[in-house]
Amino acid sequence: FPSHDMEAVDFGFGWSATRDIATARNDKAKVSALFADTWGLQWLLFAVVSLVIGSAVFYLPALQAHWAMYLLGLGMVLGQVLFPVWLMQGLEALKAAAVAQVAGKFLALPCLLLWVHGPQDQLGGIAFFSLSSLFSGLIALWWINRYRWIKWQLPTAHGVRLAFIQGIWLFCSRLSISIYTIAVPLAVGLLAGSAQLALFSLADKVRAAVQSLLTPVAQALFPRMSYLFKTDQNAAHILLYKSAWVLGVLSLTAGLVVYWLADEIVLLIGGREFVQSAEVLRWVALIPFAVAGSNLLGVQIMLPKGMNHSFVVILTGASTISLLGLYPMIALNGAIGAAQLVLCVEYLVTASMLIYLWRAHIFLAK
Repeated sequence: FPSHDMEAVDFGFGWSATRDIATARNDKAKVSALFADTWGLQWLLFAVVSLVIGSAVFYLPALQAHWAMYLLGLGMVLGQVLFPVWLMQGLEALKAAAVAQVAGKFLALPCLLLWVHGPQDQLGGIAFFSLSSLFSGLIALWWINRYRWIKWQLPTAHGVRLAFIQGIWLFCSRLSISIYTIAVPLAVGLLAGSAQLALFSLADKVRAAVQSLLTPVAQALFPRMSYLFKTDQNAAHILLYKSAWVLGVLSLTAGLVVYWLADEIVLLIGGREFVQSAEVLRWVALIPFAVAGSNLLGVQIMLPKGMNHSFVVILTGASTISLLGLYPMIALNGAIGAAQLVLCVEYLVTASMLIYLWRAHIFLAK
């Protein structure tokens, strides 16, 4: 449960609050107000999540036997609240965020060594992740206070309401992506069997590893683009073009390498029993290139320009199409059909965003 609950308390702030803080970075009073209102809403969301989880564990016998796991798991959610990464991203203090995350894991490492010795030590594993999350959050708060990035103040009802409105659309988009991400492997297992699921999972893990190469660039780029689109359109377009070349060349090159070496990669990672996964891998190899395009068009242009509604509509529509296509694609062609579906949906998202921006007369010229 922790990953979905952390998505609930994040509530799209990684996009909405990061953007708002980035554009107001030179106004400490406004940044402080944005922080107080957003953080206040996060605490309300955490209270709701805790109440839901607590009620479920109390009333459902199937969960009561594992109450300690759920209680410890809430520590990860609390750590997410204590760590306002959206503030650090908006202020482009990514180094501080990285240091806090690494330091938190280092401080919790003794717990991992002392409490986790095998598969039976699930509570120890959950305790490690919860403690590392809590430590990281406390370090982040110390850092924020030490360097006086904000002036501490209480949230206002009006500000919390605005933070909710700003975040709800982007939360819906993240939720639709999460549902779609979970649904594909689940459908492969249910419709095509565990063998096909294993083939798809291996290929998808390689795809995810390649795609992760783009994440640091995209995370660093978003607050800068939000700021530049507000203050200097020409500089924003220049940076966007440069970033497009970097992300495009990186993702396309990595995808082509994976495509050409699919057989060797599968043999190296999975062995001969997974040789059929190579064909699946070829279908997903160029997905990171499409994701790079949708990130540039959606996250780096549409969100900084406040096109939240259209952004959500495109992602929700694509997610709906993918869900409708699960049964025919997977029932007919198993893991390969699932890979083909994911590939088509990702390129559909990129094409839809490109068409929308073109029709909105947003030309990416210097």
